[in-house]
Amino acid sequence: MDLEKQRIIFELLLSNADLFAKCNSIIKPNYFDPYLKKSVSFIQDYFEKYHTLPTAHIVKAETKLEITKIPLEKAEQEYVASEIETFCRNKAIEEAILAAPALLEKQDFGTIEMNLKAAIQVSLNRDLGINYFENVEARLRDLLNNSPLIKSGWKDVDDALGGGIIGRQELLLFAASSGIGKSIVMSNLGINLIEQGYNVIYISLELADRIVAKRFDSMVTSISQADILDNISKVVAGVDHFKHKNKGELFIKRMPESTTTANHIRAYLKEFEQTHAFKPDAIIIDYLDLMASNRNISSENIWLKDKFVSEECRAIGFDYDCAIITASQLGRCVEINSIIELENGNKIPIKDVNIGDKIKCDLGFNKVLAKTSISKQKVFKIKTKSGKEVKVSNRHTLPIFDDNGIMLGDISICQGLTVGHKILIDNKI
Repeated sequence: MDLEKQRIIFELLLSNADLFAKCNSIIKPNYFDPYLKKSVSFIQDYFEKYHTLPTAHIVKAETKLEITKIPLEKAEQEYVASEIETFCRNKAIEEAILAAPALLEKQDFGTIEMNLKAAIQVSLNRDLGINYFENVEARLRDLLNNSPLIKSGWKDVDDALGGGIIGRQELLLFAASSGIGKSIVMSNLGINLIEQGYNVIYISLELADRIVAKRFDSMVTSISQADILDNISKVVAGVDHFKHKNKGELFIKRMPESTTTANHIRAYLKEFEQTHAFKPDAIIIDYLDLMASNRNISSENIWLKDKFVSEECRAIGFDYDCAIITASQLGRCVEINSIIELENGNKIPIKDVNIGDKIKCDLGFNKVLAKTSISKQKVFKIKTKSGKEVKVSNRHTLPIFDDNGIMLGDISICQGLTVGHKILIDNKI
């Protein structure tokens, strides 16, 4: 849009206060030619302070710009609004592109994508929300006929939560200590959704896809995981029966831990949609802590990383109109005399740590925000073939590997860790 058209459109915009209020949220002074930039800034400030537009005389006195206010018909107002919307969106995209090279040097691809996505989404807000006092019956009947809640299949839970456990475009997070059964709960929930006719994608960042599939085999057929391979014919028949009994689909996808971001999941979903010609109703991510953020942030700030990852996953749910289900691990067990390292280099028993101390963790030094009372648990001693010994509780998980060195996931003693498993200790299998 050249300077003359910018001036005319802006002049028409100033002819109607309601029209200006509608467009003001997407207008930025730097979008306009330098000749108009000062005037745009002044008028926005004036509107913010006095809640109306300045007269043509005030605009001329403050900015030297001469304007003529013209009464606008409805069609003219729609034309001006459309032109402003397109102009601001194009300028926002231009700004995002110009900012990209500097971010590219920092390898900050997440911010590049975020800026471009925000620019593309610049638009006038035509949806002003629900007028609570109007069409009450229609609103309630819409809820009755098109319930936004997806039932968990656990009646007590659904009743307690008002009829369902999660809605589309929402994120459901299960939080518990290691070994409690978060993955099992999410898998069971996935089965319940399939039985209701929902299509489910299960993304595993921890266990190999064939191990996850074996877990589902057990749930579908009621055959224990230990007996699955001895009853292959029964499993095949049971899975086939379940498939024909229910309309929902299940896809299991293994993605790498620590490096998978919401962008990687989006790329997979695009390919999935092109191949299968439908979108999932629910995506189960096992689990949140093992993802990385799209944004270039320090891995030491785990709270901020998890916050961003949660928001990015929830945004997937919004864009795909599906439910996002995931989990987060609260904490791992250690002996009260386990030695930890502080940021100042001192090493102390963990029982002596204080709130505010910064202790060394897998991803750097993190600040202690709370300290709970000590609880006793039964301790098991694990001795490896190399002679290495470790002490853990029955819920403490350890990574296990197959004969080829491929990680199968994390497992605890209560989950079946036993003699013969290959585990990772001190970065050695």
